[in-house]
Amino acid sequence: MKKTIAALAALILIAALFAGCSGGAKTGQELAPGESFTETSPEGLYDETGVYMYAPDGSTEVSYGVVEREDGSRAAQMRFTRDGIAFTYRAEPMDAAPEGGCAYLSTVTVPEAEAKTAVVNISGLDADIIYRVGGEGYVYWFDSKVGAACCVSVSTAASEQILTLYGNTLYAFLHSDLMSAVKSAE
Repeated sequence: MKKTIAALAALILIAALFAGCSGGAKTGQELAPGESFTETSPEGLYDETGVYMYAPDGSTEVSYGVVEREDGSRAAQMRFTRDGIAFTYRAEPMDAAPEGGCAYLSTVTVPEAEAKTAVVNISGLDADIIYRVGGEGYVYWFDSKVGAACCVSVSTAASEQILTLYGNTLYAFLHSDLMSAVKSAE
């Protein structure tokens, strides 16, 4: 009887481990089901998506690419490390805020039981933050000035302060680069 219970307990544990691994959770380094990725340069990113992205000064491990979904939608993506934290920034051009928000752009999944939430200000826009203190988290907003859904994700070191700071920093870069391009075209 003890062997049967032990074997059953082991099977349940193994099944639980596999369920946790294959549950579709995103870790910050993976693409969601139905997404593909093509690496490019900042200029290629603009050519492919219409979005300018540049990493903040002092960033390392910087990469740029285009995320394409099965439905044909495309998002610009930039990954970089700064202050020892790995960030992923995605922006997807669109005319209006998507129903249900822009959280689908996140590259991480926050365990619901541990999630903290807040509404913060990203350069005058309401932004939602979902995070686990010291763990994974993301901030997302719709930027009506440039027509893009935006999201900044981290897989470690999440806090309301970090996500708000980098949301504002990357918002400013998006707009300063856009304004520079507009002025040089005049």
